[in-house]
Amino acid sequence: RQLLKCAACGYVQYCNRECQKQSWEDHKAECGNLRRVAPRVVPDAARLLARIIFKLKRGGDLERRYYTETKSRTFKDLMSHYSNVKQDKLKMEHLTALSVVLTEFIGESNMPNSAELLAMYGRVC
Repeated sequence: RQLLKCAACGYVQYCNRECQKQSWEDHKAECGNLRRVAPRVVPDAARLLARIIFKLKRGGDLERRYYTETKSRTFKDLMSHYSNVKQDKLKMEHLTALSVVLTEFIGESNMPNSAELLAMYGRVC
C-alpha cells in the first residue's frame, strides 16, 4: 500500500486521507517549519519534542488520555527521568544538540526555557 505525502511539506506520510485529517492539528505547526528548513532533514527526536512543545502550548497538558477503559493520565503524569538525564553526560549532550536543532526548526520564540525543555525530554527518554 502506497503512503500519501503531505502536499504542503512533502515530508510527512499518511496511510490515507482520514489519517491525514486526524493528524492535521499536530502537523500544522510543524508543516510550515519543515518547508522552511527544507531540504534539511529534522531528526525524529527534534520533531517529537517540537510536537510536544506545540501541543503543550495549545493546552495539551490538560488532555487526559486513556490507556485502559478506566485508567488515564496527562502528559505531566508521565514518569520523569529528569534527575537521571541531568546526571547522564551523553543524554545532556544529546539534549544540547537537540536544543540547537529545535531552535532552528521552531524558532527561538517557540522554545521553552531550559528547565522546561529538560522536563519534556526527561518524560520522553
